[in-house]
Amino acid sequence: MFRQPSRPNTSLVRMISRHWPVLLMISAAHFSVFSVPQSAMPAQPTVVFDASYMISCRDVTPKDFSQINPEEKLLEAKFQVSSLFPRGGEKDISQFLYHIENPHKCLKIVDYIPRTTLSTDVVGNFGVETSKERARSLEIGLSGTYDHFVNADASGSTNNKSTSSVRYERLPHMELLAASGTMYRGTGAYFKLKPSKRTSLEGAKEFGLVLRVPKSWRGDYVRMVCEATAKNDRLVSALEDDTYVCGRDYFVVALHAEGDEPSRRTAEALIRAELDFRQLSTAWKSELEKRSFHRFKHKFGRLLGVANPQIPNGWMETLIVSPTGRELGAYADHLPVEVRQAAEDYLDAKRRMTKLNGRTVDSSLDLG
Repeated sequence: MFRQPSRPNTSLVRMISRHWPVLLMISAAHFSVFSVPQSAMPAQPTVVFDASYMISCRDVTPKDFSQINPEEKLLEAKFQVSSLFPRGGEKDISQFLYHIENPHKCLKIVDYIPRTTLSTDVVGNFGVETSKERARSLEIGLSGTYDHFVNADASGSTNNKSTSSVRYERLPHMELLAASGTMYRGTGAYFKLKPSKRTSLEGAKEFGLVLRVPKSWRGDYVRMVCEATAKNDRLVSALEDDTYVCGRDYFVVALHAEGDEPSRRTAEALIRAELDFRQLSTAWKSELEKRSFHRFKHKFGRLLGVANPQIPNGWMETLIVSPTGRELGAYADHLPVEVRQAAEDYLDAKRRMTKLNGRTVDSSLDLG
């Protein structure tokens, strides 16, 4: 049987038509509470690092060390590292972490600065005073008046009170400001910096290492990794981390003996080779992406996420920090001629720099 549509509730329609401006304002207020404009959201911090390309190492060998270790010497290397906040500020930063290591494990770190540092905002010690007081009191009062006989007033009181006080000083709570130490059996060092009201993470910082090397040492290189982590403001589950990486850069730093002109020129050649390699890789970025998936099966597999690129992701970064560069042979034929030549020149410059470290290094072994 066909049913006619039910009539609308006329009373509800009249109420909505009468109060629609108020309902519209309530809806707008409700929406504004639960939706925050993108521009009003706090910007996540971003950190960019920079470091020196080349360091001149000064001989700081004491006489007593030379007498005991005639085949070795001590060198001082000072690293300059800068950090910049293009977005955000230090209030969102959890820590900065710096790694410095020799990939061939041919340098021995015997000292480093800055050392682990604790700090506090409190000046002096805390003054603490505790007191204990015991008191016992009893008081009785009696007053009565009877006109026909006599007026009487009687009271009794007893008190016993003792007080003891102890005063002492307590050190204020200390917070970790900087932590540092060695890694990889003394062939690397790390520096961890925490935000503080008394210091600034942004800007230039200096890190010093004292290196124990052979007497014939003239040069070498180290790799440095700079990483910044920030606090995660959004709600996270128990399986997620409450911090995330907001900045990460890596550098190859050439070291040469102070006053040794040939070793300085070898270090400069390494710097130029790295810059040329980076610039050419960036200039050929689009062509490199095409060559990574130039066949149909690779393109189709890329869409499905099951095909590996013929030029691996992050190949340039891996090759720069690699101690041997032997992985280049796996994809060298897929690189443009200019890029492949720049990569080979860079690896050759690193090999020439390594030959100055005074130790025999088997280049066929990847010690990194």
